[in-house]
Amino acid sequence: MKEFIDAYPVLIFIGIWIVVMILSAKLSGWQTIARYYRSDSPFHGVRFRFQGARMRFWTNYNSSLTVGANKMGIHLSVWFLSRIGHPPLFIPWRDITMTDRKKLFVRQVALQFARCPSIPFVITRRLADKIAQAKEDDGSL
Repeated sequence: MKEFIDAYPVLIFIGIWIVVMILSAKLSGWQTIARYYRSDSPFHGVRFRFQGARMRFWTNYNSSLTVGANKMGIHLSVWFLSRIGHPPLFIPWRDITMTDRKKLFVRQVALQFARCPSIPFVITRRLADKIAQAKEDDGSL
């Protein structure tokens, strides 16, 4: 019984972590996007780890995303400790619209996905440029 009591704070932390990850996936819109663009296939292409994005309801994925690109589309996945409720995504280029924005002094690009246009996915201009370059340089096809 003592061992269980000693483990109790760890179990509470794990439980809270799971709830927070599921809530963030719902609030951000990740789960809605996953209804249409969930990917269970391995991704082949250029990957950029530790990237960030902003989604709806002020949710931010700071340095926790892996963003990949190839000639077919964009791959998005969350760091493995945050993956609960966040399945990997693959969005084909034909379903993506990119719009340049400027917020204060930061150049950003808003990605809009055809099947869920009300969910914003905002990245830095620098990341958007890397994605565009990876799309052009991709040798996977």
